[in-house]
Amino acid sequence: MHAVSQAQEGSTAIAIDAADAVTTGAVSRWRRWLRGWGPALAMCALALAGLLLFDHLTRGFQAVTSDGVRRIDLVRAPRPLPPIQLVDSSGARFSLADIAGPSGQSTLITLVYTHCVDVCRTAASGQAYLQQELRARGLDQQVRQLTISFDPKRDTPEALRAYARSMQADPLRWRFASVADAADLARLLKAFEVVVLPDGRGGLVHNGAIFVADPLGRLVQTYDLDRPDQALADLLLD
Repeated sequence: MHAVSQAQEGSTAIAIDAADAVTTGAVSRWRRWLRGWGPALAMCALALAGLLLFDHLTRGFQAVTSDGVRRIDLVRAPRPLPPIQLVDSSGARFSLADIAGPSGQSTLITLVYTHCVDVCRTAASGQAYLQQELRARGLDQQVRQLTISFDPKRDTPEALRAYARSMQADPLRWRFASVADAADLARLLKAFEVVVLPDGRGGLVHNGAIFVADPLGRLVQTYDLDRPDQALADLLLD
């Protein structure tokens, strides 16, 4: 019996050793596989994560710039304008949230500063083009225009009046204004997602667009500054 017991113990030990050998071999093969394919899998996972992030940031690969993303977001979810107090070129105060007026008009909005010599010139010429075309098509009663300065220190009502005259703006249709309280400037820029930075030479670097506010006082669309014709075409469709 003792011999049988020893034989059984020996068989068990051999089986355990065999199992350990199999396990060790499997682990060794797994480690070799990881060394061979692990970096490639990690790169694939990283690429997939980057692709998913890019898909989110570009709203399903539909936009490659922040302005494009903003355009898509506004179409999907119109954004109410905040009740920021503005002061126009005549010195009158009004709320940005009330620009549609009691008759419910759409408004074309641009943000500028009057000392600008590049981007703002494009914005101003685009608004001037729209003023002319809206009048020619009899739409100047349904669509208003608003140019807002983000440089309230220099763009006083007097400066805005001079700027409006240089644009040959119709004061009944095209209004020029700035924030009544400089403390509201950051909130204004955030509402339009406009970034303004000093250029180190007394000027400002900024992005811009032609913004459309609907008769409910909501931002609903944007257009590139050099495409006022596209804004006009969509207004004609409406």
